[in-house]
Amino acid sequence: MIIEQGDIQQLGDGSGHSVLQIVEAEKSLGSWAGTRQLRISDTPQFELSYWCGTCRFLFERQESTAQPIADNSFGQRLADGLSSIDADIVRTFAALLPLSEYQPLLLKITPGLTQPADEHDYFAHEQLQTYWDPAHDPKTSYYRTFQAPVSTEAHLYEFAVPMVPPAWNDEQRVQSYMAAISAGARPTAVAVSIVDISAPAVTEAADYYEHWALTHYLLDGHHKFAAAAQLGIPITLLTLVAIKDGLASPEQVQEAIRVRARSADRPR
Repeated sequence: MIIEQGDIQQLGDGSGHSVLQIVEAEKSLGSWAGTRQLRISDTPQFELSYWCGTCRFLFERQESTAQPIADNSFGQRLADGLSSIDADIVRTFAALLPLSEYQPLLLKITPGLTQPADEHDYFAHEQLQTYWDPAHDPKTSYYRTFQAPVSTEAHLYEFAVPMVPPAWNDEQRVQSYMAAISAGARPTAVAVSIVDISAPAVTEAADYYEHWALTHYLLDGHHKFAAAAQLGIPITLLTLVAIKDGLASPEQVQEAIRVRARSADRPR
């Protein structure tokens, strides 16, 4: 569920050298465009869905030395958990992002940890109902959090992708958050999110429809997410939804948010 929905704002670092960037990589010979990449400090962290709109949705880890880019100024406030959007926290984390239009959302979210090729892996199951390609390997574990129909011809899938692989988490910190969450705490993680929409070029698939992907890239809260996933208990997520940086129009981004708001939380 959406606890609070903020106004669309222009936020971010306008220097052109933000810590996090979503950019086009150098074109390979014969290609009309380079791949989309999410970079941290100019180092590719994830390859993202290609620009064409008929290529399948993806994220794929690129850098084995991934690090979080969190600002620790609000550690205790986030550990205690937010009940509403905090403008100071929004501005602080937005300073890590490229200058663009963002919409803050505070979500109640129940993460389910997913491994590549396991029974809950989107790329090995739902995606293959529409695309004939071999199953994509995201080269990382990730969290599935929510899904719902957009229409009879489109379906929304929500993911949370950690900057740091969950296997690298400090187990003592995870256990500490598990104890707090079990006692009733609802700590808050922070993310930047994009909406990518894809549909195959051919209609012969077993189940042809558009795949709408709302993907939260975690900036802070990796241990909180791991704890919530182990317990199956919801926490909160403050995310900045990039209006113009995904493969969706601003109107489609708003429709994705409406779908997220109108349905109860349903992981996987």
